[in-house]
Amino acid sequence: MQKGLFTVSVDLELAWGICDQILDDDARRALSKERQIVKRLLNLMEEYEIRASWGVVGHLLQSESPWKNGTFHPEIPRPMLMGEARDWFFQVARDTSDPLWYGRDLINMIKSCSPEQEIGSHSFCHVIYDEEAANQAAIMADIQLAKEIHAANDLPFDFFIFPRNVMGFKEILAKSGIKVYRGHEERWYESLPCKSVHRLLNLTYYLLSITPSTVKAKRDEHGLINVPASMLFIGRAGLLRDLIPDKSLAQMAIAGIDLAVKKKEIFHLWFHPSNFAYNTELQFQNLENIFRQANKLREKGSLEQRTSGDIAKLSVYEQSH
Repeated sequence: MQKGLFTVSVDLELAWGICDQILDDDARRALSKERQIVKRLLNLMEEYEIRASWGVVGHLLQSESPWKNGTFHPEIPRPMLMGEARDWFFQVARDTSDPLWYGRDLINMIKSCSPEQEIGSHSFCHVIYDEEAANQAAIMADIQLAKEIHAANDLPFDFFIFPRNVMGFKEILAKSGIKVYRGHEERWYESLPCKSVHRLLNLTYYLLSITPSTVKAKRDEHGLINVPASMLFIGRAGLLRDLIPDKSLAQMAIAGIDLAVKKKEIFHLWFHPSNFAYNTELQFQNLENIFRQANKLREKGSLEQRTSGDIAKLSVYEQSH
């Protein structure tokens, strides 16, 4: 590459992101803010001419009731995850106007944004694509339903964000038409099996404002293009996260963008709209500072801002081994 690249991806899921967990009052309050947050995100993207890659849970587009003979989506084999104690859809609202579970209005909002945003898939119902734990027949049904609802709504089906970043069943995705996906952040501790240690190291990463890694796009063994994440724009919910310095997220991301320019690589920032539900004004201030710096470098000619789909078409990727 002749310049550094800056890309942004967004996981749009509403309550589907935690559909296997009982929604408590705090979760419902946070989710109820997402429409206003998405509107503000799009306004900011319009102001700074940012084209993001949005992975949307396909079920948000559902307009007809999926209940048939007392079963929610009987066409999806059960169990979806081996050994699950309750149905994946145990608390999904029956009413397709429920704002926590359905969001056709949000996708229309994204489609109307200028500059044009990239819309891809975040699965149909946010089931985890874990090859060891998931029912393959259920995953195949999930992919097919996602593809069908994208086609019915004139949405592309090229870009994929894995639910909870568990990357599996890539061969099936490739056969379905997916061409590019967001891969894992490339930190040394990402592969550690102990989740508590992983969370502690991850928090330390933000507390110390460590410069995130830049990445290269890679073609995997299935012919898909992996555009790995560089940094999660972390939310502010939780006591420990209050310890993160106010300007830390902006400082880290700006350092990552500067590194991308220096190394002529990619800085890939990602987040959920829910990451802005707590301490909202500070979060948006930080994001605007990131976009402002990206624009300065773009005006100087040292940085380009691209979607993941754009990057896949640039043929700047290397072969995975």
